[in-house]
Amino acid sequence: MLRKMISVIVTIILTYLYFKVIAQPINQYFFRTDHEGMSLIILFIVYFVIILPVILILVNKFIMK
Repeated sequence: MLRKMISVIVTIILTYLYFKVIAQPINQYFFRTDHEGMSLIILFIVYFVIILPVILILVNKFIMK
């Protein structure tokens, strides 16, 4: 039970770091152009297809032993 709670907290923290460190600067760059909506869509697709599965695999591998 405690490991599941820790894994959820770690996943939330890593997700926050992705959006704060990677997604926000990229979106601010594209916000000055005409492609701001497309950049948000691409960042969310990258998050759900690549980043989130990697985070979940790593959390399950190292925390949920």
